Amino acid sequence: MLGLTPGEAFVVGFVVVAVISAGWWPRAGAAIGAALAGKRGGTPAAEDDPPA
Repeated sequence: MLGLTPGEAFVVGFVVVAVISAGWWPRAGAAIGAALAGKRGGTPAAEDDPPA
């Protein structure tokens, strides 16, 4: 491919994918963090509810 060795082609492909997808990583990280925290969808987690 374009006179590149397989290793060079991998690095070029990896960098291209990283640059193209860079805009989505902050939103993906926020969604994953919210899901792991149990707060996805804006509803509070059970630990946040005051005792009755």
